[in-house]
Amino acid sequence: MRIHAQMKANILSRIPRDKSFSERAVHAAEAIFGVGERLQTLKATLDDDRNLSEEGRRTKFAEGATALLKDFAKASRPVRVALNHAKAQRDGLQPTKVDKTDVVAAMQREEVRAFMRTLPVGQRIATAMADPAVGEAVLDGSSPALSGLDARQVGELRDGYLQQKFGSQIAEISSLEEVFTEVANASYLVRKSLAEATGLPPILFEERMAPIEQEADK
Repeated sequence: MRIHAQMKANILSRIPRDKSFSERAVHAAEAIFGVGERLQTLKATLDDDRNLSEEGRRTKFAEGATALLKDFAKASRPVRVALNHAKAQRDGLQPTKVDKTDVVAAMQREEVRAFMRTLPVGQRIATAMADPAVGEAVLDGSSPALSGLDARQVGELRDGYLQQKFGSQIAEISSLEEVFTEVANASYLVRKSLAEATGLPPILFEERMAPIEQEADK
């Protein structure tokens, strides 16, 4: 797949410039497209070389693409780092931990869950979401049924609780994910071009890239 200048311009234009990580994202996208542009230049040079047979041209192109894999792994490293960081940050947002040794508090949470079961089905989720203490008691239960809620409702409650408790952090994480997903789109385009240029089947290409990326990520 040919990497067109318009694709580069489109992706770079969608990266906001007012975030703390904007500069990293732009530099990563430019470095990634830089590898793609070098691949294009190589292909153009080989196409113009009349001393090469078609087979020779394909071989040289594959060798040149293979030589670019380390540079691509290095250029795309910020994408992997940023998205892995975002995932770790999101996974770290958890409901308040309760003291399992506090028997009185445990009994109080059980009373809240018992009260929830007495409410009409339509009122349960709204009640739990309206009061963080009730929400924590429900989320602390070993089973959604303890509060008369189904798994979907507990998931909805958990999302709402985390949004209320960690709203600003979630917004920052989402912004990071959105920006670097745009850069990941650039990475996908160049990666696909490199894979095609090497002539390797997809599985073998990924096997080739895995240790290269692991080394780049150290």
